[in-house]
Amino acid sequence: MTEAPWIQLLATQTLLFSAAVLLLALLRPLLRRLLDAGAIYLAWLLVPLMMLSPALPRLLQGQVLPSPVQPLERAVPAWLRTPSAAAAQTPASSAPAARPQPDAAPGRPAPQALALAGWGLGALALLALLAQRQRRFNDRLLRQADAWRAPAGESPALMGLWHGRLVLPQDFETRFSAREQALILAHEAVHARRHDNAWNLLAAGLLVLQWFNPLAWWALRAMRLDQEVACDAAVLNQAHPHNPGEEPLVKTYVNALLKSHPQRALPVLSTGWAHRHPLLERVKGLRLHRRPAWQRVLGRGGAIGLCLGLTVLARAAQPVSGSEAFERMMQHLEKESATLGARPIGLVVQLDSQQGQEGWKHKDMVFAFAHPLQDTYSQMQLVAPMKDWCLGMHLYRMPGGEFRPRTEILDKDCRKTLTELQPVILGKGQTSLMARLPQGAQEVVQAQVSLRLEDPRSEAFQALYRQQLEEMSPQQRARMTEYLDEHSRHHSALQAQDKAWRLSRGEQP
Repeated sequence: MTEAPWIQLLATQTLLFSAAVLLLALLRPLLRRLLDAGAIYLAWLLVPLMMLSPALPRLLQGQVLPSPVQPLERAVPAWLRTPSAAAAQTPASSAPAARPQPDAAPGRPAPQALALAGWGLGALALLALLAQRQRRFNDRLLRQADAWRAPAGESPALMGLWHGRLVLPQDFETRFSAREQALILAHEAVHARRHDNAWNLLAAGLLVLQWFNPLAWWALRAMRLDQEVACDAAVLNQAHPHNPGEEPLVKTYVNALLKSHPQRALPVLSTGWAHRHPLLERVKGLRLHRRPAWQRVLGRGGAIGLCLGLTVLARAAQPVSGSEAFERMMQHLEKESATLGARPIGLVVQLDSQQGQEGWKHKDMVFAFAHPLQDTYSQMQLVAPMKDWCLGMHLYRMPGGEFRPRTEILDKDCRKTLTELQPVILGKGQTSLMARLPQGAQEVVQAQVSLRLEDPRSEAFQALYRQQLEEMSPQQRARMTEYLDEHSRHHSALQAQDKAWRLSRGEQP
């Protein structure tokens, strides 16, 4: 895998991560008014779900892209174009795959490689910093008979992932009253029951991956605050389930928070009684626990529904990937071939062309489609847009199954013929074409075309087809999959009409 797919993956994940965090940042004030603290903490599931959404199936179709008159490659600004040419006008076909060009001069690293190396160094540096902070915290702990002990003045904490251990400061019994100690221990028990340290590890991992993103640093702080407020609410509801708003209990809780002044931030695998969050926010959050049990259950269901709904919408809005387009096309070919009772067709086009004073360029193109040509005189036309012209191909099927393809050069809109149709012998030799372009500086285009038929189910054809789909733009892949969906709906409608017609005549469908 080259640098480009990794850069694309990082860009996609950054976009999804940022979108999820921004949505939560905008919704948090509303959620604080409508939901309890536990539901707000649960809403942070939106971040990992959004980042995993590219691997999830599409439950909704994405937006329908317009079908411009001119090819997509010329409709998109130059700085947004992919290296490959535009998609072929025949919807069942795919765009030609351009040979990759070097991104930098020999001996000089490509910008994508430099960007990827910079991201990797930053991620490793942050990972080392977090590991060092965890090690220094562990080195300061003392193992005593009753529990692990931290230096006096520190905050109580729970360490570890699945089997957490309680860490208490050496002055725990003298600094806090008996009731305050009970509340603190209950608070850490809630952390242990919810496995909050595992979620903290996940949040830290996302921070390492998104270290360059300012939203990631804000998200970690906001998530840890919502985590603590959710634990506060759980403890207060457990202590007085019938009267969760008892003011003496809240006052005791606030006093215990005021007595905890952590000298340093806790490491990743630790959930403490008091963090270096603004204390005012923590105290204000205590009012969020004043919710009836039915409201808390309804709020958690609403938070999960919100996360799942936004994830489904995000998945539908994402562009079609090369692997997804490949799977859709293969499924379409298999279904259509089974219906028609004939094997699908794979066409491999090898093109060498020269425009004006430019050098000769080689391009391999593949087209895959179901068997639409019957055992009569019939034809199919394929077009492949190039820079300022189009390559047209006509597949004629003769009685008995013989194919007689012909090729031509078209104008840039793939409409006007610039040359006569020239025959091409499948799998043998090349056909030469030459035409003068009608626009611009009246440049001359020369082309040499060879065609051959292959089984699109073969490994060699599918490897070339996968590569071609990866090099297509997202708009081109979306147009192809939209055609497949439309064709499937049309085919299903025809089958339903045929079945109804046969039943009306008393025939078996």
